[in-house]
Amino acid sequence: MDFITFLVAAKKETYASGKKSKKLKDGFEELTYEKEGLFYRDMWKGSEKFGGEEVIWKDNKIIWLMNYYGGIISDKINSELVYKFLRKAMDLVEEREPFRG
Repeated sequence: MDFITFLVAAKKETYASGKKSKKLKDGFEELTYEKEGLFYRDMWKGSEKFGGEEVIWKDNKIIWLMNYYGGIISDKINSELVYKFLRKAMDLVEEREPFRG
């Protein structure tokens, strides 16, 4: 499996899928995906304002890393609806532009 195909599959199989994240001791949340010698980890902290990173390893070496940050700027917006929308957007990620969502 090539890197871009793996990255798109990992995004769709983790946060976009709605799977329950693992809570880490430091307050971060984590989702992982592994296939054909590649390992993906999405780790983030926060809700109304959040930050995180996606990392891919091959043979125990980091081959890709992306940081992200975002937040909800109005208290009039339902955060559950925002994250439902974000999951849908991330599920549309394509190999042509395999960015966050």
